[in-house]
Amino acid sequence: MTNPVFKGACLGWKPPTLLKPWEWAARNVKISNSERSSKFDPEQTPWWKAPMECAADAETREVVILAPTGSGKSTLAEALIPYVVSEDPGPFLYASQTNDSAKFWAETRLQPALKSCAAIAALWPEDRHKSRKLDIIFPHMPLVMGGANSSNFQEKSMRWLYGDEVWDWDDPLVREFLARHHDRWNRKVFLVSQGGFAESAFEGEWNKTDRAEFAWRCDCGAEQAYSFDSIRFDMTHREDGTVDEQATADSARMECKLCRKSYADNPANRRKLATSNTGNGAGGYISTSETGLRGYRGFHIDGLAVWWVPWANEVLGWLESVRALKMGIIDKRRQWHQKRRARFWADSMSDELQPISRSDFTKSEHESAERFDWEKERFLTVDVGGNHFWHMVACWGEGGKARIISEGYVPSDGKDEAALVEIQKRYGIQPGCVIVDVGFENDRINDLLVKHGWIGVKGDGQRADYEHILRSGSKVRRLYSRTQRSKAKSGGLAPWFWLATNPVKDIAHRLITGQGGELEVPGDVSKAFESHMKSERREIIRNAKTGQESAIWVTRNRQNHLWDCFVYQCGAALVFGLFVSD
Repeated sequence: MTNPVFKGACLGWKPPTLLKPWEWAARNVKISNSERSSKFDPEQTPWWKAPMECAADAETREVVILAPTGSGKSTLAEALIPYVVSEDPGPFLYASQTNDSAKFWAETRLQPALKSCAAIAALWPEDRHKSRKLDIIFPHMPLVMGGANSSNFQEKSMRWLYGDEVWDWDDPLVREFLARHHDRWNRKVFLVSQGGFAESAFEGEWNKTDRAEFAWRCDCGAEQAYSFDSIRFDMTHREDGTVDEQATADSARMECKLCRKSYADNPANRRKLATSNTGNGAGGYISTSETGLRGYRGFHIDGLAVWWVPWANEVLGWLESVRALKMGIIDKRRQWHQKRRARFWADSMSDELQPISRSDFTKSEHESAERFDWEKERFLTVDVGGNHFWHMVACWGEGGKARIISEGYVPSDGKDEAALVEIQKRYGIQPGCVIVDVGFENDRINDLLVKHGWIGVKGDGQRADYEHILRSGSKVRRLYSRTQRSKAKSGGLAPWFWLATNPVKDIAHRLITGQGGELEVPGDVSKAFESHMKSERREIIRNAKTGQESAIWVTRNRQNHLWDCFVYQCGAALVFGLFVSD
């Protein structure tokens, strides 16, 4: 009978494996809920080989990985953690976005992988109290999981740190997480995420690395990083001039930057290219920076490398983002850039506005109720001053097409505001298309709304959207609220609505700078117009209590009335369904 002390000593003194981490995982790790393989198969995801090898490299202290959604980031953690438990143990902290996401992943993915791994079966804690949903206390190391928050990071000293989707963490949290290794000589840090935001702490960690790009090799021998710049497609138009997005996307192919050979978009070619460069001595990666610090490694994988996703899908995503940009909506492009290209997003919207492009028509040419062929609605929007108003009249077509035909200062008569009524009648604007700011002199403006049948608007700089319940009972989120009604002092109910000003100002900014839909500005627009359009800037602010960052529009010049009128124009166009907001 084997002496139990000797048996225990043999287990404790087991020599480390000679296999590379990904080779060890291929032999020992089973993957739950995988669409491609029941066990870890590095040939399915060849981009994980080089990053995993860093786990066994004594010189590497920190690994930063930028990878697109759907590339197998969860599978990487499921393969790496069993290797650590078996071959290179030490206190391990895994941090996900929230406690709930960490709990769900641990229960459905990680624990099944650990329990099915024969190599660590003898190490599984016998005491059930040492194996909880978010903590597993092995005899030789603790494995702690949880959401990325200060309470989970405090007073923990860890050798291994694994941060999942770090792009969503605020800067202090990233720094606090990295401090958990307490400068151990054998520390290992993995930061794994989609693309984040420029000038963030996460990007700062990326810039410390060699910033290696996963690459493919053409039949001519040219080695090149995956990039959307290498995708070619034929823009196809329908008879009405609109882009046939599906036909355009179906023409997608990858082109070599050297010999110009094209590879058709099919599974065989995509998989061939994904493994074509893995024999280059660096796991298929090309280093792009010579300023990386010793001990830091960086790996970037573009969504085009993920061979089971058609390149046509990437083209469709790009076309969708282009269509959204024309309507002044930037989120589709940001998401395509961060999630599919796995790149850091630089929000240039805080930059100074460029000079506004003016058309060759004048305001005086349109001083009538005559409508354009393309016109769907026209609005009069009004911003309220102390003893005056500022107004704007614009005609709107579908898809964000607009033409400003009147704007400027209007003195108040303190009564029924005959000057505004005259503008409304001159341009043939329906009462329900006159939108007046009710945030100032509320009682007086409510009386005007009731008297003339106008609609009020009130901006909300805190809200991102509002819930609407459709007739079917389903719920949708929109940038404006349902109609509210306030009792006017003169009698009657004044209708008005809330407007989520920050996202609507994003739309207005892109329109006025020529990056959104087609906006025509008269050649004789007032000097005040251009000045007011530059009165606000988009900035990132941090909540002092939560540390959460958000983008808001900040007033730099109090003379912003025509800018507000234009924002209300965009809000009215959204309400009337002239371009989508999501």
